[in-house]
Amino acid sequence: MIAGSVYFIPYLLSDKYFYSIISSLNFYIQGRVIDLGTPIKVFFTFCWGMFCLLNISALFILIDGIRKNEKTAIAGAYRKAFLKRKALLGVLFLYYIKVFLWSFLFVIPGIVMGIKYSLSLLIASLEDKRGIQALFSSRKIVEYDFNKYLDSLLFGVLAIIAIIAPFILVLKTVVAMFVAQNMIWQANAIDLVQAFIVVCGIVLFQVFSHDLYVFLKTAQERKNDETS
Repeated sequence: MIAGSVYFIPYLLSDKYFYSIISSLNFYIQGRVIDLGTPIKVFFTFCWGMFCLLNISALFILIDGIRKNEKTAIAGAYRKAFLKRKALLGVLFLYYIKVFLWSFLFVIPGIVMGIKYSLSLLIASLEDKRGIQALFSSRKIVEYDFNKYLDSLLFGVLAIIAIIAPFILVLKTVVAMFVAQNMIWQANAIDLVQAFIVVCGIVLFQVFSHDLYVFLKTAQERKNDETS
């Protein structure tokens, strides 16, 4: 859990200061704050998104290595994720395209297919599957027991929210109190702690998603072996 959180510390800081950095660069280059659709904004947004994508993939690789009792270094997990960058981008692109197209059928089918394809990025990170193969594998695993997957997913999300929400609410109150007393650096410090708790929740959800994927995949393979 702690090792996994390391991945999201740079993301946490970039997320906190990303827009102020972009605005400063825009102002420096143009002499004024310009709209968000400029090339420099698009470039940095893509770099930031790619960085986050590699973080997520590397964390899945690390979790999988830990579960298999393999020695997976942080640098090694990042290296594997980087080598899969094209596959990850392809899967992510196809995911959004397919969910968008299914959403034309009164929205609900788009939500359902989004759930069925939700393991595709994890599969692309852990298996040698690209593009439509990863989406098809995700759909096949989820459809094996869709109700169990959906129930488990909802339970996991709600459980994580229930764990971190009280801390977030208390810390928000403390931040507001510090700001009211003009104690800015104390407020910023508590704000970082609050953001780190959210990051830990994200990491915990990735661990949960990985274990749920392994459980459903193993159950499906066992059933296939019994019927063959």
